Amino acid sequence: EGVALIFPASAVTVLAGLLLGWWGVLATFVGYALTPWGLSTTLPRNLFFAFAVTLQAAIPVLALRLDATSSTVIRTIRLLTWAVLANVAVSALVAVPGFIMFGAHGHHPQTALIGFVGWFFSDMTAVLMLAVPLLVVVRPEWVMEPEAERFFRRWRRDPREIVPVIAVLVAVAIIMRVTIGLGPVTIHWIALGFLVPVIWAAARGGIGASLAVNGVAGFFYVAAVVRTARAEGGMVNAELFSSYMNLVAFGVAAVAAGLAWSQSHQLVAKLDEHRRLLQESFETVVTALAAAVEAKDPTTEGHVQRVARTTVAVGRKLGLSGSRLELLRYAALLHD
Repeated sequence: EGVALIFPASAVTVLAGLLLGWWGVLATFVGYALTPWGLSTTLPRNLFFAFAVTLQAAIPVLALRLDATSSTVIRTIRLLTWAVLANVAVSALVAVPGFIMFGAHGHHPQTALIGFVGWFFSDMTAVLMLAVPLLVVVRPEWVMEPEAERFFRRWRRDPREIVPVIAVLVAVAIIMRVTIGLGPVTIHWIALGFLVPVIWAAARGGIGASLAVNGVAGFFYVAAVVRTARAEGGMVNAELFSSYMNLVAFGVAAVAAGLAWSQSHQLVAKLDEHRRLLQESFETVVTALAAAVEAKDPTTEGHVQRVARTTVAVGRKLGLSGSRLELLRYAALLHD
């Protein structure tokens, strides 16, 4: 049932291409060709659909190049374009003739449309939910520039950041489970609660954290959809539209919030760096002025620095700290 909603093999396919290059593409083709599934009931059909699926691994290998100079926004957009959207869309389009020729409903245009939509959304959501979060953890440089990557790694290593997110994810999953069949509010509405930990993770860890949490939220959601369909005696196919819309909404929120907070964090980091450089320049100027004063009289050599050290010690005793203590030190350096 879960595979009727998403197709995890597509996530493996994309990861194989991104992590192993052309060897991953070759392994994907051979693997699909040797394992019949769906409409692949003969060798020619196996080869046809294996070629269509392998495009999901080949297109990212052809289109994506790791550019160390590009921003987090550009890296994320490129990855989503070539490893989540374009490759899956092309793969689904190539498979359309197979749906028409080999489908059980004959050569009807509706067969091609249903086949394309089902292929695209089941594969795209699988890649977004499974492949992208794993890639963020294993090869974050594909998505983030160094500062955003450090932001994400700090979040990932801090249990105080991870535990609340997991707690909210589990809480929403429990609410979804206990409300199955209890009223007009379906699990698809309750699932919007997953947006809270996704956006919170974005604020605390940037794009890496939001994409990683989005993968976990998607897993809980798909599990709840399958469980609900079984409990109510229905099929997952009846829940496809609402499920895909929610999974897409989770992904869009994760990307938008993650990029916004990553950019905000990087801007703050740049401002801090500029402030540090300005502070160093100011320190140099102050020291030079103090040295110029001492140069007038050789008997006062080191006097200004001694006064500054004593002043800072007194300031600490008086309870001064931070910028006030620093200001006091500058006053001591320049007292003459």
